[in-house]
Amino acid sequence: MESTNTINNESGIVTKFLNNNIVLIKVDSVDKSACKHCQSRIICRPKMDQEANFIKANNSIGCKIGDEVKIIKRENLMLKISLLQYGFPLIGFFIGMFISFILQLTIFNIPIELIHFIFGIIGIGFGGVAGRIYANKLSKNPEKYFEIMKI
Repeated sequence: MESTNTINNESGIVTKFLNNNIVLIKVDSVDKSACKHCQSRIICRPKMDQEANFIKANNSIGCKIGDEVKIIKRENLMLKISLLQYGFPLIGFFIGMFISFILQLTIFNIPIELIHFIFGIIGIGFGGVAGRIYANKLSKNPEKYFEIMKI
């Protein structure tokens, strides 16, 4: 069984059944600013201007429409989010520096180390874009990362 953590003790009400044991949960956060500090917002995509947000979650306990439930996130979610935020840009930095090292470009009288660094910074940008694309892919299936813990 996969280990889990609670998402800031968030609870909500089951509003709709979707396909394959997936439910839509209406989450009424008392403190909307809590979403700003939660790393899971990359996946659940809360809307700060709305009264309530909705999260898709796996119905592992057999709840019904109208039940109040507690939502948990799977442990591997934090690993994936950390990879998106830090890993992709870091890998992009090293790839950019490696490409610069292979090409051995000389631009005017700029030192080669500075050129390597500039290519590394460009690589960070490409890594960030790749991370964002992967985050969009993850956010299309949030039910893989959230489960219902108890009624």
